[in-house]
Order: sequence, then C-alpha cells, then structure tokens
Amino acid sequence: MIYKRFTVKYIYSLIVLILIIFFVNIIIDPYGIFETNILKNQQFNERYLKAKYLLENHNKYNSYIIGSSRVGNTNPKLLEKYIPNSRFYNYTVAAANIKDYYKTIQWMIDNKFEIKNIYMQIDLDSMNLYGQDNNNLLVKNHPSISGESYIEFYLKYLFQFNLKNIENKIKYNLNSDDRIYDLKNTGMWLRKSKENYINKYPQEHIKNEISFHKKYNRTYGINDKYDRIISNFKSIVNLCKMYNINLICFITPHNHVFMDRFKVDDVIKFIADLSNIHEIWYFSGYNDITINNLNYYEYSHYISKVSYIIAKIIFTNSHCDNDLCGVKVNKYNNVEILDKIKLNIETWDSSRGNK
Repeated sequence: MIYKRFTVKYIYSLIVLILIIFFVNIIIDPYGIFETNILKNQQFNERYLKAKYLLENHNKYNSYIIGSSRVGNTNPKLLEKYIPNSRFYNYTVAAANIKDYYKTIQWMIDNKFEIKNIYMQIDLDSMNLYGQDNNNLLVKNHPSISGESYIEFYLKYLFQFNLKNIENKIKYNLNSDDRIYDLKNTGMWLRKSKENYINKYPQEHIKNEISFHKKYNRTYGINDKYDRIISNFKSIVNLCKMYNINLICFITPHNHVFMDRFKVDDVIKFIADLSNIHEIWYFSGYNDITINNLNYYEYSHYISKVSYIIAKIIFTNSHCDNDLCGVKVNKYNNVEILDKIKLNIETWDSSRGNK
C-alpha cells in the first residue's frame, strides 16, 4: 500500500514537472521557436524562423544575402541600389558555414524560390567548420531543410530544459542590449546605439573592448573536413550555374586580432581553392579596414559602415588605399595575388612580433 502511494505521488510529481517545463518553454521561449513574444529575445534560432518566414513570403524577394552573423548588418537596400530590379533578403544565421550555405541554397531551389542574385560572405574560419551540432537547439535547421519530422522538432523545444538559456533570456530582458532584429522584412540586425557610442567615444571603445587586446598564435587552420567544405563550395557554384544565379562571393574583412588566429599557409590554400572554383573578393588580412578597431563592435563583427565599403568596392571596382583591401581573385590571377596576401600577413607578423 505504501509502495502504491509512493508510485502515485511519483507519477503525479513527474507530470507536474513535465507541465512546468512545458509552460516555461512556451512562455519564456528561450529559442524564439514558439514566437510567444512575451519576453524579448537575446538570441533565437534564426535558421528556423527565417525559413518559416520565407516559405510563406519568398515571393517578396528574388535575391539573397547569405552568410554568418558577420554579414547580418548588411542592408538589402544597399545592394538593390547596385543591382537593378533586385529584391534582397538578408539570410544571415549565427555560426553559418559553407555547408549551411549549400543546404540553404538547395532548399530554396527545391521550394521554387526565385533567385537571381546571391551575395555570399565567406569567413576564413569556414576552412575548419562543417555543419552544426544537431543537439544544439539554437542552430537546428527548419524541418523542411533537415528532413526531420515537425513533431520531433517541436517536442525537442517543448521538453528541453536548458537552465542557462532560460536564465540568460530573463537577464537579457532585465538589461537588454541595443541589437534590433528585423526578421520579417529585411532579415538584418542593427546596433545603432553601439555605433553611436563608437563614434562619440572612440578611444573608450578601443580601451574597454576586451577582445581587441587578446593575443593569438596562428593555430587555426585546415582539418579533416576540408575536402568536404571545398566540395560543398563547388556544389554551390554548380547550382548557381545550373539555375542562372548571379553569385557574388567575398571574404570577410576580419579584425586584425581575429586574423592573428589563422595559419598563413592554410589561408593561402583556402583562398586558392575557392578562387580556382569561382571568383572571390578578398577583404581580409591587414588593411585599411581590418587594422582599425573603430570598424568593429568587437573583434568578430564589423560595423554597418564596413558593409557599405565592401559593396562599393565590389560593384564599382574601386579599392582602398591598400590594394589588397577588396581585390578580385580568380584562377587567372590568384598566383600573383596569393603571393601578395602571404607577404601582407608575414609583414604584419614581422612588425608585431607575431609567429
């Protein structure tokens, strides 16, 4: 009898716990999946929300910005100024890499999206990254992309209990930052207040931003996923040729501190392999943009002004004072350009005492 009462209490307690988890996930909605909007989101699963939005609204657009969060503050209107009759959506998603780009473009084609132009930013750390951890609920793909059942997808968000993410969302709502997301129009994010602060207090920004003062050795480079990464890039190029899509590719202007992480020879190989497949614009290394910390919120994300410089260089064939700041690299000129890129990095290392 005692055992039976204990079992009943245990079952009731378990049911209550499950219901609490269920309602916490619905109300707090740490990944933004259920769009309850009771609390503002600090972070959310862009892969799901943007895919869901475009499945219903892709007729509004005929061109796409593809990239990680670093291209997120590129305004579609900027590109529409240079490409007549284009209607861009910024499909920036956190931590995206070349495998993500390929799956996204293939998904768009499979779902009959009109695609005339793709403006694709490639980060140098994409030489090392391939896909996502499927257990990370922040970066799970929409079921229409992953092939996962909708029921299984939603159940994972309903009954997961990530205390850290729940806590972070509550803290964010008590003290939120200035980031504004425009998921259902341009797809971009904005940090106007932060940019105003940088303009008003430039030296304070440089002094107080911890990431600008980090020191790195060149340890980040190619790994055993590299061949699949390059194969996915080739597949992207082939898709664009097959469907007559204008593909514009450029390498992120990484802040000089972030750039200090990369192995020189691996950077050269990555740029060589990409440019042998498709023309790219190179903005990284050490140049007018990247050595100026005032062009960055922190060492991983550039401010919106930089996106205007990038677009102007690409679409008007102009360049910065440094001839490697926005140089076109293709299979016909990459031997000469790659020698300059390597010399640029080695000269920086010599001047800074980097290894």
